[in-house]
Amino acid sequence: MWVNVEVMAGRVLDWAVGQIEGTNAEGKPPLPYSTDWATGGYLLDKYKLDVVTHTYGFCVVDDWGHGEIYKLSPEGETYLIAAGRHLVCANLGDRLKVPEWVTSLE
Repeated sequence: MWVNVEVMAGRVLDWAVGQIEGTNAEGKPPLPYSTDWATGGYLLDKYKLDVVTHTYGFCVVDDWGHGEIYKLSPEGETYLIAAGRHLVCANLGDRLKVPEWVTSLE
């Protein structure tokens, strides 16, 4: 199934982040990057992400230029969701083919 990153959440988003981090094992639930600060919070430091409030939640600032936001990533309802969506979009593209076994875990 193809999923747009801007709507990814839950285990689908966690799986996508796990693809970047190399932590996925087929058939097993992915690590909870988008809901658990102990698991996903370190990504903010590892990738030097700046999360800011935006229209409908939070987003990651891709670059700062002359005091203005240069580029914003997909928004998220929480810091961790915004960070996860940003990482997936920046590393894997804005649309991903998600294996059936991931969606069947929901």
